[in-house]
Amino acid sequence: MADSRLRRRWVYVVATAAGGAAQEVTIQLPNYFPAARVQLWNIHAVRFARTAGTAANYTLLIGNAAAFGATSINRIISYGATAVATPINETFTAPIPVQTDANNRLYFRPTWDAGADNTANVVIVFEALDGTTG
Repeated sequence: MADSRLRRRWVYVVATAAGGAAQEVTIQLPNYFPAARVQLWNIHAVRFARTAGTAANYTLLIGNAAAFGATSINRIISYGATAVATPINETFTAPIPVQTDANNRLYFRPTWDAGADNTANVVIVFEALDGTTG
């Protein structure tokens, strides 16, 4: 009898974001399944903490297309203006399903309200999904 459970593979993306007003960071996820297949992922957690810089606030966006707009359908997660002393430390009760772009990438965009000297530590927890039976 075939196993109908989803196959689970976890990926922890750990990075340092640095720079000025806005930057886009490419998250290259591994290709666990054949290239012709759509790559589906669950996002289980997002952690973000500013470590240095002159900004007073930040916003945080995650999307599945390069240079996605703040109001685009490609925007997956959006955190509004947050004081830099307040880290994001969120584990989602229900994971957020996402589809990568054709190159198996997602895009992470911290935006700072001031300065070019801001840095932050970032952790995003992903689970690869494959709906085939084994």
